[in-house]
Amino acid sequence: MLTVLVTALTGCMVFRVTQKDHDEEVSNMRLAGIQFKVAVAKVEAVGFSCRGLQDPPRNRPGKQPTLEALCFKRTPELWCPQERRISFDAEAQSGIVTNVETLIIDRSCW
Repeated sequence: MLTVLVTALTGCMVFRVTQKDHDEEVSNMRLAGIQFKVAVAKVEAVGFSCRGLQDPPRNRPGKQPTLEALCFKRTPELWCPQERRISFDAEAQSGIVTNVETLIIDRSCW
C-alpha cells in the first residue's frame, strides 16, 4: 500500500518510457540528413531543451569541424525524474546532421 501511495504522489513510472520507445520517437523525427537548425527546432517542438550548440563549429585535430547539440527532456516527477537525451552532430560546412544518439537516464525511486 505504501509503495502505491508513494508512486502515486511522486509520479514515478507514470511518465517514463523505455529506451526502445525513446529510440523510436527520435527515429520518427528523422533528424539525420536535415539542416542542423531545423533538427534543433523539431526536437524543441516536442518539449526538449537544447544546449551546447556549437557556434562557431567545434574543431578537433584531424577531423572536420562539427556543430553539436545536446537536447534533454526531464519527466515532471519530483522524486525520481527520468531524463531523455538526444545528441546530434552536423557537418559545419553543410549544416547537415550526420549522427544522432539517444540516452535515457533513470533515477531510482528508492
